[in-house]
Amino acid sequence: IPTEDECKDITDELGSGCYLSTLSFREAVCEGDTLWMCGRVSRRGGVAVSNPELIAIEYVSSDLVSGSYFSMALEAASNDVNNDDEKAMDSIGFADSSRQLINVRLFPIYGNRKHFAASYPFIKEMLSHTLSGRGDIHVVDYNALWTCLGFMVCKQPVTTKNVQRILFQMKPSLKMLSEFVQCKPFKEGSFAREPDTSATHLITLAEKKRTRIRKYVDSFRARQTAWVSEVNTLFADKLMNPDMQFTHEFYLSALLHRLRIMFNLQCPKNLDGDAEKERAEKERVDKNHQRLLQVLICGDGSDGDMANKKEEEEEKTT
Repeated sequence: IPTEDECKDITDELGSGCYLSTLSFREAVCEGDTLWMCGRVSRRGGVAVSNPELIAIEYVSSDLVSGSYFSMALEAASNDVNNDDEKAMDSIGFADSSRQLINVRLFPIYGNRKHFAASYPFIKEMLSHTLSGRGDIHVVDYNALWTCLGFMVCKQPVTTKNVQRILFQMKPSLKMLSEFVQCKPFKEGSFAREPDTSATHLITLAEKKRTRIRKYVDSFRARQTAWVSEVNTLFADKLMNPDMQFTHEFYLSALLHRLRIMFNLQCPKNLDGDAEKERAEKERVDKNHQRLLQVLICGDGSDGDMANKKEEEEEKTT
């Protein structure tokens, strides 16, 4: 547990720590308690258990909660809930200071190395509960943390508090974790998500994530596979590796990925149980979306586009 002298650089401002106990960030660290960013997720379908990148984050709270108080609040909220009802399980939670329901811990916040050493043993139990609603399920990897950081970067408002949390709390915490955890590397020459079980050496999680983003940027083949399931994780990788340069081709791939997701959400589903009608409507919507993508990337073939192409050819000739 960190001593008071080792925590002098940690803020002691009112409201900086656990909002349930009213302890400041420094006081929580000195007590050796864990601190978490919390929020709300949907566990329906259970796909995030096998692929944590697909965690469905619905809300991220601006408040931090200590591990002990989170457990007590969740236990008090679950007394009158039927544990066999999947939908009811997601509703087990308590309100944050914005009166929003939070039901999971999303991300660990570490004050320093000593605090990390005291808090790290709880990370797998936290991820297990976040992804499955239970604390005894094996978690295949730590990708849910990268998804949470990417969610903060891509989908949260760019407020002063969010930017400070990303740069001064989330990034240093994830750096400590990724440099400590040892794992097996990816299989050489393959873009499979599974690690190389035959490898005789271990690398840090930080090295493995750097390898992922480097190959994703450099190789078009990597962008055609399930190497990365959620584009938000790539922006988290970029934040953790600021020296790496993203090409325009990468940003185009990320943009198309986001457009495909948006288009897929607009495809009609369950049209009064009429499968034939649903198929015909889906084909119509797909063709419209393909035409939209073509116009966005290549233009609509109008005189203006042809004139631009002619100007570009003249410039190249000159």
